[in-house]
Amino acid sequence: MGLCDDDSDMQLETSSSEASATSSITLSQHCAICGDRATGKHYGASSCDGCKGFFRRSVRKNHLYTCRFSRNCVVDKDKRNQCRYCRLRKCFKAGMKKEAVQNERDRINCRRPSYEEPTQANGLSVVSLLNAELLSRKVIDETNNVTDAEINNRKLAKINDVCDSIKQQLLILVEWAKYIPAFTELHLDDQVALLRAHAGEHLLLGCARRSLHLSDVLLLGNNCIITKHNIDGRMDIDISMIGIRVMDEIVKPL
Repeated sequence: MGLCDDDSDMQLETSSSEASATSSITLSQHCAICGDRATGKHYGASSCDGCKGFFRRSVRKNHLYTCRFSRNCVVDKDKRNQCRYCRLRKCFKAGMKKEAVQNERDRINCRRPSYEEPTQANGLSVVSLLNAELLSRKVIDETNNVTDAEINNRKLAKINDVCDSIKQQLLILVEWAKYIPAFTELHLDDQVALLRAHAGEHLLLGCARRSLHLSDVLLLGNNCIITKHNIDGRMDIDISMIGIRVMDEIVKPL
C-alpha cells in the first residue's frame, strides 16, 4: 500500500515537472516583451531580434524616453514602436540587464574578426541577400512572361486605374518594408516619414522594371498599360505625358 502511494507520488511529480518544462519551452518561443517569435534569450530575457536591438541601442546610447500617455501603453508585435518608454520598461521587467549589453561589447572588442561570420556592417548576411535576390528574380520572371503581342490586349489605363495601381503597390511596399529588420526597429513616426519620402521613387522604379522587356509601353501593377503612342486619343493626355517621361528618362536608360 505504501509502495503504491510512493509510486503514484513519483509519477505525479514527474508529470508535473514535464508539464512545467513543456510550458517553459512554449513560453520561450515568444518574445517576453512584444509577443513576437523569440529568437533566443538575449540580455537575460527571451526576446525577438527587434526588442533585442531596441534594448541594446537604448542602453548603449543611454536614451531617456518619455511616455506621452499614462505609462501603461500596450507593447505588442503591432504597437511596440509606438512608445519607447513603455517598451524599455517592459524589457527591464522581462529580465533584461544593462550589464549584459556592456559585457557583450567588451567581448566583441576583444574578439578577432572571423571569416565564419559573413554578416555585413548593416546586419545583412550573405545568405539573406542571396535569398532576397532569388525572391526578386521570381517576381521579375513572372512579369517577363508578358509579351508585346499579349500587351495589346491589356486595358489602357485611365485616371482611376492609375490610382488603383498606386494604392495596390503602396500596400505591397509597406508589407515589403516590414521584412527589413532595421526598418521595423524604427519608431512608427520615423517609419511613416521614410515611406512618405521615398514611396514615389519605389513606385516609379517598380513600374520601370516591369516594363523593361516591352516596347514603348508601361505595365502597371494592376496589369493596365500606358502606351507611348496615344492610340486614337483614348488615353488621358496627362497620363500619356507622364508615361512618356518615365519611358524616356527611366526605362530607356536601363
